[in-house]
Amino acid sequence: MKTIGSISVGCHAQWSTPEHALVQYRAVGHAHEYVNMAPKTTRRMKTPLLLLLLLVVGCDEGSMTNKGRVKPHEPVPFFANNESARPLPEGAVSRDAVFPGAIPNDFPFAMTRKDLVRGQERFNIYCSVCHGFVGDGDGMVVQRGFTPPPSFHIDRLRTAPPGHIVSVITNGFGAMYSYSDRVNMDDRWRIAAYIRALQLSQHADPKNLPPQDQQEVSKLP
Repeated sequence: MKTIGSISVGCHAQWSTPEHALVQYRAVGHAHEYVNMAPKTTRRMKTPLLLLLLLVVGCDEGSMTNKGRVKPHEPVPFFANNESARPLPEGAVSRDAVFPGAIPNDFPFAMTRKDLVRGQERFNIYCSVCHGFVGDGDGMVVQRGFTPPPSFHIDRLRTAPPGHIVSVITNGFGAMYSYSDRVNMDDRWRIAAYIRALQLSQHADPKNLPPQDQQEVSKLP
């Protein structure tokens, strides 16, 4: 068996090119010869196309082929200092960082009725599921088996400053996780003010109420 170009010649020859429809058979002595009759222009185009294919496969198309992803500390020519890691803006803190101990004990702004209504709304959304709507620590998830929180009406929490409640909302405490990514700081103070209103509602002295309210209380069984 012999080979002429890319065409095998012999009794058991097989096609070795996709242009087998253009191969002509002829007898040569005791052998059989298959002669490629494809046009020369077709064969000439194979080499440039093959080189182009190798060039496309082997070349680096840049970071866009990786959707712009940059590995940590990988140098990039986009910035003047060729560093992909950029300095953090002034004042930026980690979302997982413990809130600095700058929370005051008392309210940083005067609480109005509008603030209390807002605090009640936020409390009912985020807090009542565990603490209950009155603050007794019997919320719905507690009734389903979750660790019960302490009642807001125990002496320890009744005497704790509002800043303690805000600190717990910010950093979490015990089984309670942080709500800092759900409740902004002003709303945390409004929740603390509403909790103070709940505590007062359960331990208010009727004598400190206006006369009209004292009359209404006296009618209660």
